Amino acid sequence: MPQLVKRGKYVFGWSRIENDSKIKIPQEAVEEYSFKTGEVVVLISGSKSSGGFGIFKLEKLQSSPIKSLLHQIEGILKCKIPTNKGIFYKNRYYCWTTIKEEDYIILLNETLKIYRIIIPTKVLAVRGSGLGLAFLSRGSIYQEALQHPEIPEFS
Repeated sequence: MPQLVKRGKYVFGWSRIENDSKIKIPQEAVEEYSFKTGEVVVLISGSKSSGGFGIFKLEKLQSSPIKSLLHQIEGILKCKIPTNKGIFYKNRYYCWTTIKEEDYIILLNETLKIYRIIIPTKVLAVRGSGLGLAFLSRGSIYQEALQHPEIPEFS
């Protein structure tokens, strides 16, 4: 996994998103975050500067400092809203989905648009917080990564 700049974020690679709306989770990230097939994950929109979203294991969020915030969002932690249904709350979008076989998630086109991702495109998988994996869609880290052809691409 390359580090783009000294003391910068570690990147796992590019995940290409085509018309099937599949987003591949790089194997190294699957192992680091212990993602498993069939597992529920919560997506939370990224910052204004980097865009995209983070993927968080439900169990990690339920024992995290943002647990109380998530309890205020009707249905997100108990998955009582439809999968992929984006909910806006306190300047962020939230939804949930499951990890599919072969380590990918599928988002509806309307959900991708909520996260300001227009397909076809690619997002940059980077080590996020200890809580989750980030997929960036713009910003300085994204732009720097475009200058590194050695970064692997997954689809």
